[in-house]
Amino acid sequence: MSGRSGNGSGNHNTNNAGAKNGNGKTNGNSNRSNQRPVAPLSAVFRTKLKQPQFYWFLGHTLCLYYYIQYMLSFREQSVKTNYRKIMLCIVISYGIVLHQYVKSKQLTFQWSNLKQQIRQLDNLQYFTLSIALLTCSLLGGKTLTQTESSMVIYSLFHALNYFKENVLPFIPMSSILKGSLSNKISYFIANFNGSFFNAAVISELVTMCKVCLMLPIQLVSVLVSFNAKSLFTLLSIWAYAIFFKLRYNQSEQMRLLCNQNQQVIENFISTRFPMLMDKWLGIKHLAKVFFDRILA
Repeated sequence: MSGRSGNGSGNHNTNNAGAKNGNGKTNGNSNRSNQRPVAPLSAVFRTKLKQPQFYWFLGHTLCLYYYIQYMLSFREQSVKTNYRKIMLCIVISYGIVLHQYVKSKQLTFQWSNLKQQIRQLDNLQYFTLSIALLTCSLLGGKTLTQTESSMVIYSLFHALNYFKENVLPFIPMSSILKGSLSNKISYFIANFNGSFFNAAVISELVTMCKVCLMLPIQLVSVLVSFNAKSLFTLLSIWAYAIFFKLRYNQSEQMRLLCNQNQQVIENFISTRFPMLMDKWLGIKHLAKVFFDRILA
């Protein structure tokens, strides 16, 4: 603070230090920071705990945590346990979104139009699938690996975006480090969101192909040895098939990707193995018949 004598009274004038009060004394300080005060992290969390969005974020974050454990698991029981935890987190996260829709009157559930709503709302599609897969797993069905992949990818970006906007600003660290971390997260989201979204769509397509191969085998298994494991494995396979058809009907990108891959396969067969083209067309016809029979 710079000052000089004014009218000989000993009061000081200030430059950029605030206004004078009635006695000529100054309010303020030239070194006062222009930054807004940041609430303590504990106070922020107490506030966030009252908001559904925080539990939505927590669900996505725990989904990523359990997915890492799932990928590092080798024992069957450990794989199954972490798979169930992933599905539970997804149920909670999408359930909160749907609850907010209902609460804000953007969505009204009625049995008469529930089927139409499932066809139109992707959040409802993922919510329904995760409930079906979790239920079938809890009742003894096999773990359908890779069915969780696309939902985990979406969880990654949901969690990162919420963390950047609602958690990072209140973490006690230097503003330079905060800014750097925020910029890196923003860069990652802006530059990789599209490619990761495509990866999610591809993973759903690959999983559907695997489901198509598993279905006849599982049907035979149910007929040969009818038990809870074979029955609920079959139901989980069928649930994913219905989900995929819902996604295919709703998502233009899914349809485009399917057509592109189909064209790539046909070009490859026609140029490298033309003698197999008739067999490919037969398989393609059977796949179309099966797909058309899926009620969705």
